[in-house]
Amino acid sequence: MKNHLLFSLLLCFSVVHLAAQSAIGLKAGINASYQNLPSILDLEDETNSGLIRGQIGLSFKQQITPAFSIYSDLAYTQMGGEFEYFFTDFFGERIKERVTTKLNYLSMQLMLQYHLLERVSLDIGGQLGYLTDDNDAVLEPADWDAGIVLGSTFTIVDMLDFQFRYYLGLTPTQSFEFTDQNGEPTGEAKFKNRSLQFSLVFYPLQFGKS
Repeated sequence: MKNHLLFSLLLCFSVVHLAAQSAIGLKAGINASYQNLPSILDLEDETNSGLIRGQIGLSFKQQITPAFSIYSDLAYTQMGGEFEYFFTDFFGERIKERVTTKLNYLSMQLMLQYHLLERVSLDIGGQLGYLTDDNDAVLEPADWDAGIVLGSTFTIVDMLDFQFRYYLGLTPTQSFEFTDQNGEPTGEAKFKNRSLQFSLVFYPLQFGKS
């Protein structure tokens, strides 16, 4: 009986100690963001370019085993993209058009980190964003954006991490339906977010560090 009690106490102590291996931080960085250009548009000499935008928020990380950690954050994230194309008007003249879309989200990431080295981890997870505002986009944007996040984290010093991540949006942010001269639908173009994310995370609050 005493052995079982001792084992239970040790187990509880271990769980509490492990749970204490956590940190709360401040995150800031930039997004090199763009939107995919659907091939169905078939525009003339189109160029798809990105926008350099920002993100800022709060981060939390929790070590669950020596090899794995869970990371999450809540951030104000700016995304969007820009593309230019030419079209031929009724008079046969080539007209240049530029479309810029800026979408701002309150987003949350949830990542699993595998510590490849002591200060280097490989990260995989997801991101969910709720649209807070846009720049009067030509196409009405969806309220939600969700996708996959892949990347890596480098611990510069104990209180400072550098993150590099790629976000692949899976849900359409905007869509446009094409119709023929009779008004019948012939296809639909769907735009999705993409971004390269570079961030610094400063952890002033750390718990359970030996």
